[in-house]
Amino acid sequence: MPLIVLCGYPLSGKTTFARKLESICEQKKVACFSKSDGDLNEPRDLLYRDSKAEKTTRARLRTEIERVLDKESLVICDSLNYIKGYRYELFCLARSLNTQYALVFCISSREQVMQRNYLLKQENGDYYSDEVLRGLMERFEPPLSENRWERPPFVVDENTDVDRECEQIISFCKDAKVALRAVIATKKLPVTANNILEQAEKVTQRIETQIFERCEPYIPLQLAESSHVFQSSRKVTLAELRKIRRSFMRVIQKNLSSYHSEREIADSFVEYLNTQLQQARH
Repeated sequence: MPLIVLCGYPLSGKTTFARKLESICEQKKVACFSKSDGDLNEPRDLLYRDSKAEKTTRARLRTEIERVLDKESLVICDSLNYIKGYRYELFCLARSLNTQYALVFCISSREQVMQRNYLLKQENGDYYSDEVLRGLMERFEPPLSENRWERPPFVVDENTDVDRECEQIISFCKDAKVALRAVIATKKLPVTANNILEQAEKVTQRIETQIFERCEPYIPLQLAESSHVFQSSRKVTLAELRKIRRSFMRVIQKNLSSYHSEREIADSFVEYLNTQLQQARH
């Protein structure tokens, strides 16, 4: 069963929708787990008070999801998920298990969000400070249909028939035809435990050089070594690329058995670059 990722402004109805989806899953005897910011046992404002806290929050939530995600249960990620790079990480997580992935975009106006936050404050509930709330709304990156990991998004607003939408999501999740497939690389050279680090050094150095020489802000860059596209909103320095490459090599060293070809290494490195540069913006 798949990973269902909710996204939207803070207080846009994500948790209400998640609870309804859980309820319908229970009626249909579908195993379901919901993981949310609430599971981290800290006030909302502290979880998103600055960029460091936000990164920690995303990392902790991903760990919670990884712990329960499998092919048997439906897992709901009930959080802001406002950064497209993080949503892509979750997409890759589902893909690694050959399971389905669906995005639910909960739409609400800024005025509605501010009003709900005001009511929470009046009730001494778990509310956001005005500064944090405005910052989160300004940084929200809405799903784009051009991004294959965000297509087809399910859209929920105040006019949505929630029961019907939940039924459609569950049907989508049960459809084996839409299950993602883990990347099976086209092998150039076989990579073994003995030479994997050597091959990784070579392929990541080539990618690093191509990006430094050819990358232009906002223009997708197709690399010869990878089936993935590199894209950045700014010119990336060689020092940044080398720092990220060193970090990736440490990841490789801990997961030698996960790679079987240069293409797999290249695909993982490009994904890693995109994610790290995306997170550096926040």
